[in-house]
Amino acid sequence: MYFTSGSGELDPLESEDPEGMGGLVEDLERDGFRAHRWNPATDGPLPEDCALLAIIGPKRAWSDDEYDAIVDYVERGGRLVSAPETVTAGTDGGMRESNVPDLLDHLGIEVSEGRVATTFAT
Repeated sequence: MYFTSGSGELDPLESEDPEGMGGLVEDLERDGFRAHRWNPATDGPLPEDCALLAIIGPKRAWSDDEYDAIVDYVERGGRLVSAPETVTAGTDGGMRESNVPDLLDHLGIEVSEGRVATTFAT
């Protein structure tokens, strides 16, 4: 899986920073996932081995080319998980500064608070 980077997201591979997501990545890797960063501005197209793209709270907008690369990935059947920043007040502007709302709207995804999934024992 690849985590977007370069737009103000928390660093998914930073395990020492208490504000980072290193604990999440460590848990994912214990479950067999391999986590990588992907900066659409500098890394080129998503690698072919991308099985899941995670967009976790970017604070700045992507360029048109970066945005198009993400849309292209999803529209070709790529998997996406997004946990957008939902804060709309304050100095950082929250989601208002990113174009995640446009992306999710384009893909027909509605943001709401609460559970994403519930697991059931069978």
